[in-house]
Amino acid sequence: MQKLLKCFRFERKNHSRVTISDTTKIRLNTKTHRLELKVIGYNRVTGAAKYSLDTDLTVTTWLTTPVSVKQWLTFAVDPLERLQPDGTSVRFKLNDGTDNYWWSGAAWVVAGATDWNDEESRLYSAAYDEMTYIDSTDDGVEGETLDFGVDTSDFELQAAASRLGHRLMFHTTLARMWRHAAICLGASPNGSNQRREVFNQWSQQASAHCNGLLALLAAVHQYQIAAPSGENDSMVEYDRRRMIKEVLIERIVSTSVEMRGAQRLLRAAGGDDPKDNALGGQGDRLSGDELRLLRGVLAGDAEAVRATWSELVAALRSQEILYIPLTKGGNPRRNVRSRALGQFIYDLVGWLPRLGLLRETQQLLETVQLMESKQPVGPGAITEFDRLFENGYKSIVRCLVASADLWDARAGAPSGGETDHLLVDCLKQLTEVESRRWLRHSRTVRLSVVEKVAKKQSWNALVKFACNRASDCRGGVQSSYTTSQCTN
Repeated sequence: MQKLLKCFRFERKNHSRVTISDTTKIRLNTKTHRLELKVIGYNRVTGAAKYSLDTDLTVTTWLTTPVSVKQWLTFAVDPLERLQPDGTSVRFKLNDGTDNYWWSGAAWVVAGATDWNDEESRLYSAAYDEMTYIDSTDDGVEGETLDFGVDTSDFELQAAASRLGHRLMFHTTLARMWRHAAICLGASPNGSNQRREVFNQWSQQASAHCNGLLALLAAVHQYQIAAPSGENDSMVEYDRRRMIKEVLIERIVSTSVEMRGAQRLLRAAGGDDPKDNALGGQGDRLSGDELRLLRGVLAGDAEAVRATWSELVAALRSQEILYIPLTKGGNPRRNVRSRALGQFIYDLVGWLPRLGLLRETQQLLETVQLMESKQPVGPGAITEFDRLFENGYKSIVRCLVASADLWDARAGAPSGGETDHLLVDCLKQLTEVESRRWLRHSRTVRLSVVEKVAKKQSWNALVKFACNRASDCRGGVQSSYTTSQCTN
């Protein structure tokens, strides 16, 4: 004799056996096998999702008749409590195929529209507390009778990842819209006080979003996934859940970087006091030099940028721009800070050439290389210098090509043909300088895949394979490279 839990699981095979009163407001999630309220909108201020609070939303399961059930003791629901929308609840009725019934406190009676039982309802008196029963579960449905103590909490993060993904996408879009507004309208000499006030309000909202994202990042990072049992299926399931967690963390980090970048530009466009330099809260700071420089960039004032340039470069040299990936034990918060700084520099090397600040662009790339060498964060760190270098180099080239059209218009300028030769010479010199910079960087970088070839025997085999492939690429001509030559 034992107690039994009859569990209705909304798996795909059972979807056709479930009746939903309003499919525009309720859905069956095919990934988590749970009932969910559909999002019907978002709060314009907080970005919080809105759900229907109608009291007539019902879900009717299929009829089940375990042959040996003596009494129904109570109802239970397994919601994701931290994700259950405010103002909602789950209530129950029983159905015999014809009528709905509820426990009135003394007996089962036909239920009216407002008659429901909840989880707190005790369907029977204390005289039945020790009652046990046998259930053969011979009801034609396999796998739906569970013993007490089954732990399904690990599925919580999977359901959260689906829901949070839409929210993170919304916040990313919002940050990009704020960024676009700050670039197009910020720091304009004709900007009104009302416009600056709007930018300051947006900056405060962005700061609140940054704090919320950091709190969410910490919560997800600390979420513990149950260790696998050692069986193959358990290991596969563990890897799947671990991947869900890592992907969710990466999306939160990316959204945080976007939001911090937007807040930085909004602060510059709004004209905040540089002394009030909190960035995203919780100890992160935005220097006054960064604000003044960004205001100069947004206003197209090259002299204002030059006035604060040396102070900015000096401040950057003491900051971290490398970061260790989370899969190798990296700190999520430090990753956000380093990647946000990298995005700030990426924007600068794209903007500065448009103001004619070519030397400053090259100096900024040199500073990044110095930051990477002077501020190592540990083995396995990731560098984004290739992305910064590419953007800076392309921006300088675009600037030279665009300005070449104006060279002929200047007094004493060479003719059109000479201008073309002069442009080619400028691009050649630029490429030579930047090639040396790239080579210096490449000597400090190791390919993550090649790092695994640690043994000399494995390395020699790889070199031999590369040499053979080089021979094949030459159309079958015998290669004269030796192992040492290939290594170099």
